[in-house]
Amino acid sequence: MPGKGLEPLRAICTLEPESSLSTKFQHPGLMNIIVYNRHKVIVKLKREYDIIKSDIHADLNNGETTMKPYAYIPILFCAFLITTGCQSKALQTIFEAQEWENLAVAEGVTCNSPKMIDGNLKTVGYADGRWINLTLPKRKTIHRIIIRGTNITEAVIYQQEQGGKKWQAIMEIKNNRGPAIEARLSSVTQALRIFVRATADDTRQPPLFSPRYGRIGSRKAIAKAYAKEVEIYGFKSKDKK
Repeated sequence: MPGKGLEPLRAICTLEPESSLSTKFQHPGLMNIIVYNRHKVIVKLKREYDIIKSDIHADLNNGETTMKPYAYIPILFCAFLITTGCQSKALQTIFEAQEWENLAVAEGVTCNSPKMIDGNLKTVGYADGRWINLTLPKRKTIHRIIIRGTNITEAVIYQQEQGGKKWQAIMEIKNNRGPAIEARLSSVTQALRIFVRATADDTRQPPLFSPRYGRIGSRKAIAKAYAKEVEIYGFKSKDKK
């Protein structure tokens, strides 16, 4: 029968009660998949809405995060689409692929190591001491950071809080052994700071007695941290496509 294999997919997107579905799909494993994916679709829609909400406030209200009660209507509408079985063009529109944009190479972005954001993988930028600082022209929603061609093995990423006076640690990088670091996050900010804790080129030094701790401790000489590119990604606005 044409389309019979799509019945489990239709069941995920409809309001049909589970008691009725268990009769139609008697295999318990298949029923678990259907119930699980119903929940998964709702969670994905909520996540997409949160991203859109953050972009709107960052771009139009200069980072204001207060929400009006009516702003939650889109969540209810998305849930309605799922539960009423509008699984064809409606869901296709909601899950339309979004295009990434490297915000680090946009006009007006500054970095204390400009070669890290010049878009050229043949150049190398060096950290200022242990710090890499990037500032955007205005607050943006950031979902991914990629550091390419780097010797950094451990670091902490900070975001500038609204108002510009405080910094918050949002991600810790540990035990990186490759030439690239990819960090996925969700941040609305105008500036990022990366504090380098260790690099692959660090060298051990002879142990030294510490009067403060009353013992002999190991020491490391932190090498100069470098990277070919630091890329900061958000979703491209529709008016830029």
